[in-house]
Amino acid sequence: MKSISEISFFNFINSNNKNGESSSSSSFSSTISVEEVVTKKIDSEEEKQDSNNSRDYFKELTESIIVNETTEIIKTTTKLPNKQRKKKRRTNNHGSKNRTIQVVENIEYRKGYFVNSRGYKLVCQEWIPKNPKGVVIILHGYGDHGQTLLADDCKMFAKLGYASFIFDQQGHGLSEGLTAYIRDFEDLVEDSMLFISDIKFRFPTLKRFVYCCSMGGAVGLLVSLKKPEIFNGGLILLAPLIKLDENMVPNPLVVSILRWVSQSFPTLPIVPGDNVLDRSIKDPQKRLEHATHPLTYKGRARLGTGLAILKVTSYLQDHLKDVNVPLLICHGSLDRVSSPKVSEELYSLAKSKDKTLKIYQSFWHGLTCEETSYIIYDDITNWMKERLNKESNFETINETATPQENINNNDNNPIGAASF
Repeated sequence: MKSISEISFFNFINSNNKNGESSSSSSFSSTISVEEVVTKKIDSEEEKQDSNNSRDYFKELTESIIVNETTEIIKTTTKLPNKQRKKKRRTNNHGSKNRTIQVVENIEYRKGYFVNSRGYKLVCQEWIPKNPKGVVIILHGYGDHGQTLLADDCKMFAKLGYASFIFDQQGHGLSEGLTAYIRDFEDLVEDSMLFISDIKFRFPTLKRFVYCCSMGGAVGLLVSLKKPEIFNGGLILLAPLIKLDENMVPNPLVVSILRWVSQSFPTLPIVPGDNVLDRSIKDPQKRLEHATHPLTYKGRARLGTGLAILKVTSYLQDHLKDVNVPLLICHGSLDRVSSPKVSEELYSLAKSKDKTLKIYQSFWHGLTCEETSYIIYDDITNWMKERLNKESNFETINETATPQENINNNDNNPIGAASF
């Protein structure tokens, strides 16, 4: 969400022309498009429908809901670990030097969609290795998508033997819906649970790890509160959006004005403030690469979206004590989008017996865009590997990680994803 400045907001509302006549109305009306007016009417109908019908979060599927449009076999090459290389060395008949064997494996990639209860097609992707040992489901952040960086994360997990899945939330990436408009986080939760239910139906015996970035962390936590049994592997939170940085939160008076305007025009992209990417990604080149991608949302936050974020973060702060799933919480100490202090509160208050907190010193919000992001990937993959063992007993862990850790282990570092 873009930061909301009290001064800049009132400058927008009260801007006057040289004749002393208010010019805010013309600026305001110029941002209204036919698409937004139509969307407002559709959303109004959806609200009426939601008030009359309770959502079926706990629906068990009897067949897959995914419509596959593309299937491809991806060949991957994996170097054997050092201990296994010695056993696999071989010499040719001419007495040449030993050569290391590389394992070539096939990963089945599929791209398709499913249709949510509101009739929108949501694009999804999956990478399935032969005989997967577990499942990874990625929930992306605000304005983001699963078409580039997070797709690379999926490929990485698939190479490690995990069936990996991601979908673009409504209004994000390649999915249908007004771009970056969130009417209610319950919509995102419903769609995420439907997607996860499909994966559970197809891979019922495998442990599921839900890997969440920023806003995806808020969605993941909401899902865990409604259906904790989904997380038989664990919930992995990267800079979860539980509380906005205090510099991004307007005072109650500004929120009241925003709420009043949003009643009539919830889809207007007029929330002022700095671009969230400037606060998320430390490296200027990586920031530019992500910002210039055509599927990354670069406009101002819509009024309804901003209010939905404020609403859900307030709710989550009141329900941290009710979280009761295996947790790995990762946060940067210099995060200027979501507060790392609330991640510490989540760790402290959650009922989970198996919970781990890692604070990475000097890291920003986009954890996996850091130069030493391999530290995070090592922590995540090791944590998952340990929990594949059903007999393991885990204790709570609270650690502070620094960029100097594992400095010699920067081999095959996967490309990380920016999280918002």
